[in-house]
Amino acid sequence: MFWGALAVVALALAATAAAASFFYLATQGAGPGSIARAWSAAAVVRILVAPVLALAFLVSALVAPSRWPRFALLAATAIEAAAFACAAFGVLLGLARYRA
Repeated sequence: MFWGALAVVALALAATAAAASFFYLATQGAGPGSIARAWSAAAVVRILVAPVLALAFLVSALVAPSRWPRFALLAATAIEAAAFACAAFGVLLGLARYRA
C-alpha cells in the first residue's frame, strides 16, 4: 500500500518536472519584462530540484518490494533526469548563442 502511493506521488512530481522543463524552454523567446519570463524563473527552481528527486526515486526503486512500484519509480527517475537534462541543454545552448 505504501509503495503504491509513493509511486503515484513520484509520477505526479515527475510530471511537474516535465511541465516545468517544457515551460522554461518555451518561454526563452519571451521579452525580459513579460509575465511568462517571470513564471519561467519559478520553473527554474523546480528544475534545480530535479536531480535530488531523481536520486531519491532511484534509491526508492532499488528498495521497492514489488514490480509495479519499482517500474513506476524508475519511470519517475527517468522523467526527472530527462527534464533536468533538457533544461541544462537549453541553458548551454543559450550560453553558446551569447558567446558566438
